[in-house]
Amino acid sequence: MGRFRVVEAPELQPGVDYITGSSVGPFVDTGRDMTFGERKLGRIYLSKDTVAELAHELGITASATASQEALDRAYAQGQIDALKETLGADLVHVVRTLDRLVRALGPDVAVAAAAE
Repeated sequence: MGRFRVVEAPELQPGVDYITGSSVGPFVDTGRDMTFGERKLGRIYLSKDTVAELAHELGITASATASQEALDRAYAQGQIDALKETLGADLVHVVRTLDRLVRALGPDVAVAAAAE
């Protein structure tokens, strides 16, 4: 697991992009909190648009398709990491059980479920 997570919406305050103040996600949760002395002011989140702008400024842009694929992978990994934190060792059991149930229902149900 990397040190960053992709989340659809901020989980902690202030709940907006640190740079722009936008509440439109998805966001990168940096895992870092803003502080003033000993006082915590909230989590630092960066929106997808801010990250794309930063990447462009650094000259590390990719095609829209590649960027969307990378974003989708990062989002999926963030979702998996969140499930791991919530379910711990039970995650493997849940995945295996769902896989077994979908296979038992047959290929038509599996295809329909994948389309959703």
